[in-house]
Amino acid sequence: SDVCSSDLVPPVVTHEGKRALEVTYAAGRIHGGATNCECALRPAGAFPADAVRVAYAIWLDDSFPLEPTASHAVGGKLGGLFIGSGDADGGRYSTTGASFRLTFDDHGAAVAYFYPQVRRDYVGRNPPWSVLDQSPEVRAHAVVATGVHLFRDGQRLRLRKRQWNTVELACRLNTPGKYDGLLQLTVNGATRSLSTVRYRYDAARVTSFRLGTFFGGSTSNYAPARPTKAWFADFRVTAAGQREIGRAHV
Repeated sequence: SDVCSSDLVPPVVTHEGKRALEVTYAAGRIHGGATNCECALRPAGAFPADAVRVAYAIWLDDSFPLEPTASHAVGGKLGGLFIGSGDADGGRYSTTGASFRLTFDDHGAAVAYFYPQVRRDYVGRNPPWSVLDQSPEVRAHAVVATGVHLFRDGQRLRLRKRQWNTVELACRLNTPGKYDGLLQLTVNGATRSLSTVRYRYDAARVTSFRLGTFFGGSTSNYAPARPTKAWFADFRVTAAGQREIGRAHV
């Protein structure tokens, strides 16, 4: 890709009619992520930004585990937006950064996964709302389990196997001191959004889209029982509500 920068850039292949990044996941592996993928997408002129949309397509292999069993939990990450600096992921909340990523859940449910910037560094599960500092609207749509899971309330967006799933993440950062940020997730034409999100306290801006993808959860029962794959294609970066800024050519 001409917009990927990483030591782990997946191979480019032709898959189901598209030039795509082919991501592989090893059996039994969590947290370490895909065995060949940790990319940052930064088209020229796209970042830093206060408002951005990133669209892409995902194909999940037939072996991709989406159905929970007695011994297997479903969940993992499929890329997202990073704001400011610092590590706002992996159970770490940052005083200098935030993130908004796509996750998958039981039966292919697509969930927005969110770490806001915080006043003091926080590590661990289930941070209180006094730390997360969000509007009543966000609280009403949230489940907090390490990060803030949004839209787990039954009106589910859904990822499916054996087809190209279209995905769009839209982010408009809040005015510092206000609860007026936009967080929007669209999957296969269905959209859920919140417009009272607090991402930041200061002038932090969206800095990149990272294609970091892995299974987990923090326990081994999230790991796939056998090797599996996913393909990612058609990356587009757009100034929110405006013209397309850049396209990731793979």
